[in-house]
Amino acid sequence: MRAISEDFERLHINDIIIQVVNLSRATYKEANVLKKNLDELISAHKQQKIIVDISRCEFIDSTFLGVLVLALKSSAKINGDIRIVKTR
Repeated sequence: MRAISEDFERLHINDIIIQVVNLSRATYKEANVLKKNLDELISAHKQQKIIVDISRCEFIDSTFLGVLVLALKSSAKINGDIRIVKTR
């Protein structure tokens, strides 16, 4: 496990990377950090499997959601896959 910051964690399980979002409100203020993290993962690993865990988020604004959509498109271009998990 490697912590990105208090707000974001990155877990590695076999060939899957889990990006955990530890925010109750995911807004444009944190969107750039998530974008940087996901861009780094996508560019560094071909055919990457990424899970973004937003279980702690009670609110997600359009900018934060847009980052997730762009990451999905970027990942698909290299045959990667991104899944979003919300367990609550």
